[in-house]
Amino acid sequence: MHCQDRSCSDETMIYCDQCEREYHVGCLRAQGRRLKNIPTGDWFCSKECSAIKSDFAKFVGRWHKIDKNVHWSIFHSSVPPHAKYLKAALAIFEECFDPIVNQRTWENQAEMMVKSSASIENNFKGFHTFVLRVGKLCVSAATIRIFGEHVAEMPLVATKFSHRNRGLCKLLMNSLENVLKKLVCLTLACKCKQYCYTNSALNYANSCEIAMQRV
Repeated sequence: MHCQDRSCSDETMIYCDQCEREYHVGCLRAQGRRLKNIPTGDWFCSKECSAIKSDFAKFVGRWHKIDKNVHWSIFHSSVPPHAKYLKAALAIFEECFDPIVNQRTWENQAEMMVKSSASIENNFKGFHTFVLRVGKLCVSAATIRIFGEHVAEMPLVATKFSHRNRGLCKLLMNSLENVLKKLVCLTLACKCKQYCYTNSALNYANSCEIAMQRV
């Protein structure tokens, strides 16, 4: 919400807490929306965005079985019990990628994505972290943020060096793809290849970009 107080004028700007599109209150009123004050809590521009938010929440914090010893789940920093899995995901990213640092603020952007945090120059609110584990060990991770019903972005995806060449990252991506299909997201914008520095990671990133266009 882009207001210093709770009052609303036609020039007030509010944004959807799912797709992040911005709207003039005056335009919404012209469409029949009755807005007298700034909404408290989450506000959604459409039933579709509200449904995506609630449907996605059903996958968060629960382990989903892929194989006998392989499971995946989604975590968010707003839930305290998720902290240990987010810490494990960040460790994977730090093992696999060169440091991703804002050159002006020296903020660790990978850490900000995992923590779903924001600053003056960086806004990583809304990010969730996918984690794949083998037994009790977290071996693959990806950060994802969903923008409405058409686009999601995935800046980071990685697998621990000790568990590469086993198809585990592919299992994670297939699980992620299935979730997006259920949420009616049409395209995943995969930016991971700009951060990868090993040939195997680069090759998978390229194939990942192509494959996810099918979502």
